[in-house]
Amino acid sequence: MYTSLEDKRLTLTKEEIANLLDIYRNELTSLSLEDVQANKPIATLRLGLANEREFDYFILPSFTETLKFLEEHGFKTEGAIKAEQVKKVIVNDRTKGYDSDMEVYEKEQSYNSEENNYIYEEKAEIQEILDNAIPSNYLNSYSLLFKPEYNLEVNIVLGVDEYGNETYVYSYFSKDNIPDFILKDIGYNPESGKN
Repeated sequence: MYTSLEDKRLTLTKEEIANLLDIYRNELTSLSLEDVQANKPIATLRLGLANEREFDYFILPSFTETLKFLEEHGFKTEGAIKAEQVKKVIVNDRTKGYDSDMEVYEKEQSYNSEENNYIYEEKAEIQEILDNAIPSNYLNSYSLLFKPEYNLEVNIVLGVDEYGNETYVYSYFSKDNIPDFILKDIGYNPESGKN
């Protein structure tokens, strides 16, 4: 079990695991495509098989019975990340320095340079970004539903350690959910994918 803020291994009996899987399966099968689009996961259930392969299953806010079971077994999620928990958000515009005719970047590693980063630290802007950004693992699983804008990377920084290393959630926007202030700051046109 994990969220962006916590990672916990639950100690469950075989009966409890079977019960959890039944509860989760029932809630998952009642999920509509609209539910997938309208919600973001608040936790992820990671299941390991005997051969040590692991699979991640998203838990949405509507999975109330799954969340209740998990809370009764020591895992309580606080729900979605809130602006108060975020140090800053870095939006990286990967289109800057890109020559689409030649399909190359003008200078090496230009797509990941700091000059392409837009930093947001104001809580109202951070909250709007949180409301619209979609965690990359969820977005990639349902990319046909979201129309992802992979040219804008969204790094939600949750903390910085004493060495300056950042803990962050890697996210993207869908093409039709990019906040207006970001479009303005970057001068970005989601229709063409260019500035």
